[in-house]
Amino acid sequence: MEIGAILIVAAILIFVIGFIIKPLMEDMSKLQAESPDKVSHLLAERDRLMTAILELDFDNELGKVPEDVFKVHREDLSSRTVAVMKELEEAEGKVESLIEEDKQTERVPVDEIEKMIKSRRAAKEKSSGTKFCSECGSKIQKGDNFCMSCGKAL
Repeated sequence: MEIGAILIVAAILIFVIGFIIKPLMEDMSKLQAESPDKVSHLLAERDRLMTAILELDFDNELGKVPEDVFKVHREDLSSRTVAVMKELEEAEGKVESLIEEDKQTERVPVDEIEKMIKSRRAAKEKSSGTKFCSECGSKIQKGDNFCMSCGKAL
């Protein structure tokens, strides 16, 4: 077989592999980009950068950092903070759209859920004869007007 034919077959093979792998790589990048923790990571990074700026300013005021070094570091931290804040705005926009979609789906109203919780608590209290103090958590008898441990009025 000639070298030209081998090169053509190799090029076609590389093209086909790239064509097959491209959608898989896009799906993985979408999953990573839409991570629910992304917003919290960006918030933490923003806070860290803001704290670093404040500390750098303080060190500069005390004379610990030379003026030329201060300017370079301050500019770097500021640009990184702006980039993180832009990413945060984009990520929060995506989160807000997901929240809006979630609100549009049909759900059980909150009032009904609260009623169910209240009825379960009432049933549980009726079933158990033992009550507990809301202040200290110790057991109280049925006829007690005050808690024996902390003295709270019942």
